[in-house]
Amino acid sequence: MRELAAVRHQLSTLQATVRRNEETVRSLVGRLHDGVVIVGSDGRIRLWNPGMEAVSGIAAKDAVGELIWDVQYRQAVAEKRDTGLFEDIQRTTRKILAMEDVRGFGAPLQNEIERPDGSRRWIEAILFPIAMEGGIAIGSIIRDITAEYEAEQQVAGIARLVAEAPSPVLRAASDGRLIYSNPASAPLLQKWGCSVGKLLPGEWADRVRQALGSGAPSIREVTIDGRIYAFMLAPVLSRGEVDVYGMDITRRRQAEDALQLSEERFRHVFEQAPIGVALVEQSGAIIEVNRAMADLTGHSREQLRALDWRDLVHPEDVGAERHLLERVIAGALGAYRVEERLVRADGAVLWAIVNAALLRTSAAEPVYLVVQVQDITERRLAEELSRRVAMAARVEEAEERERRRVAQELHDRVGQELSALSISLGLLRRQGKGRLTGDTEARLNDALSLVDQITASVRNVMAELHPPQLEERGLLAALRWYAGLFEKRTNLAVQVKGHEPTPRLPSLTATMLFRIVQEALSNVARHAWATRVEIRVDQRADHVRLTVRDNGRGFDPEGVVDRTATHGWGLRTMAEKGGIDWSAFSY
Repeated sequence: MRELAAVRHQLSTLQATVRRNEETVRSLVGRLHDGVVIVGSDGRIRLWNPGMEAVSGIAAKDAVGELIWDVQYRQAVAEKRDTGLFEDIQRTTRKILAMEDVRGFGAPLQNEIERPDGSRRWIEAILFPIAMEGGIAIGSIIRDITAEYEAEQQVAGIARLVAEAPSPVLRAASDGRLIYSNPASAPLLQKWGCSVGKLLPGEWADRVRQALGSGAPSIREVTIDGRIYAFMLAPVLSRGEVDVYGMDITRRRQAEDALQLSEERFRHVFEQAPIGVALVEQSGAIIEVNRAMADLTGHSREQLRALDWRDLVHPEDVGAERHLLERVIAGALGAYRVEERLVRADGAVLWAIVNAALLRTSAAEPVYLVVQVQDITERRLAEELSRRVAMAARVEEAEERERRRVAQELHDRVGQELSALSISLGLLRRQGKGRLTGDTEARLNDALSLVDQITASVRNVMAELHPPQLEERGLLAALRWYAGLFEKRTNLAVQVKGHEPTPRLPSLTATMLFRIVQEALSNVARHAWATRVEIRVDQRADHVRLTVRDNGRGFDPEGVVDRTATHGWGLRTMAEKGGIDWSAFSY
């Protein structure tokens, strides 16, 4: 009995000690910042301190008394929750509680949990056995390592970035010894005959020392086996090391060289272009021009760069071009082409074809306009001359029809009436012969003579209006006939030289040349004070040249060209008959 009492006393003392230990543990655990959880041998949670509430987001009232594997399963991340996971958690936890698997005691275990609010945290847990009333319990200290884990992942990511970088990354000590290289550096190190722990080639060791000495990053370009590398040496002064970042810039350099070559070619074409070229901003400001543009406009290149494009365009054409430019900038047109007038530095107006295209970036952003200008003044003058020739031909044709009509009218009416009058007067003279007084007979004779003179004049007028020789015998014969009439009227010596053009000229062309000679001889008679005139017709291939030359006093050509003058109408008439410009005349 005495032994039984002693055993009971020892057991009571042990239980009191365990209760005191458990109370001490609970008091200490309540003051810890880390999470602490104690699980009884039955698998139910007996303690869940405030630190555990902060880490897990689960209040102690919702955890204490619950089976640990139920709580663990609720805190598993959503994508891992399934029946297999729950069974695995339950089986593993039961083994630990039964002390069948003690390998995890004292070793930190890391795991990701999901809190009730959906946020996730990384935790580190350390398991340990603890004697408590009712048997051995399992305790666990839980620490939130989310910040540390994410930092480690970032460091690991950076390390992977360096390791997986396609370009060389090196680190060298102050003495030029290589202390790190990523896999992409292997070909370079093989070329150098260097490896980690060995010295870099002499020149690179010197560059490392120079970088540490300057304390500032520097970039060096090196050609290795035909490839061009750019190396940035970045000193890390706190460690006395230099990071070396290499990049293969061969393609970029080739692209730069190709771009430079393209720009040089563009500059050559720009400068040597036979037409004017200008680079113009969207605002209209001129950026650059070539030599041909300067020659075309009469401005120096410096002057043009200070002008707006619209300063060169004729005021009457500015509005139309502004509208086209707005459509190009808006994207409605890719380019435009227009014929317009430009004003030179000296005020002269020239006609030009203007082609303008808007250059854009790869992002379709407008850069500037390329404006090409081709002088078409001569073409426009030729078109105007052609128009005037056609108009003159139509006018001359109409005049010739009218002359034929008048000549025919003179022949049919005036000529017949004069013939009738002549016959009547002749009959009257014969019938009155011997019965008329001398005075009456003299008057009758004068009348007959006058009728003959009028008839001859009418015939001359008819011939001048529509010379029959022109159609019957050609231009040269008509000119000789007219020269004879002109000599008789003016007492001027007129010579006609040359040969009849072959084939014969078209009727309208021959008529215009004949009228020009008529006008020229009229001018000679009125203004030249000449005694001799030469008319010459020459043919060269398909061209006919008509020359009228006299030995008179001449005149001032400038006075004739002045269209505001009150004289010079004869030459103007000749120019209009021929549909030609003043420059076709030689004085």
